[in-house]
Amino acid sequence: MNKVDVVLIYPPTEFVDNLKQDLHNYRINNKKVGVWPPLGLLYLSAVLDKKNISSRVIDAFVLGLSLEQIIKEIARYSPKIVGISVTTLQIRGAVQLGEAIKRQFKNVKIIIGGPHISVDNNFVRQFKCFDVGITGEAEISFVKVVEKILNNMKVPKMVFGELPLDLDALPFPSREKIKIKDYFDVEKPMCE
Repeated sequence: MNKVDVVLIYPPTEFVDNLKQDLHNYRINNKKVGVWPPLGLLYLSAVLDKKNISSRVIDAFVLGLSLEQIIKEIARYSPKIVGISVTTLQIRGAVQLGEAIKRQFKNVKIIIGGPHISVDNNFVRQFKCFDVGITGEAEISFVKVVEKILNNMKVPKMVFGELPLDLDALPFPSREKIKIKDYFDVEKPMCE
């Protein structure tokens, strides 16, 4: 079994009748454009790894996964925590995903963060499916929240991110947890 402590998910904008999201708008002459790896989640995964907390990254947006496929992936990894990172565009998909996770896995804690949560602190309180919201930079705060949850400690509904004072102390993003060909049509993109 591939059991992990934390599954990190970058959701699509929404799930329509449980169908896969269509990424045709991100192709020009059948080449991928404008789709980038979820670096925030890859950094969080690297920080978790450094603390010996196992994690997986699922970019449901770029893979075009349906809600059912994501639920199957979560079941496959059997995590205690699911982290979801969202922009404003993905809010609907995040809520649909959060509600589906809570229906299927009642004991899994859901932590949501990302740009939208940073500007709308009340969002997390509006939906019961989210257990914790983290604003701002999460490399320090996310790990603290995860450690508390794994140790059955209470955590507040909202956590305000801490800025890392020493950027050199942060590990490089866990790029090995994604397939670079899902984002770029070349083996070694210049941005790598």
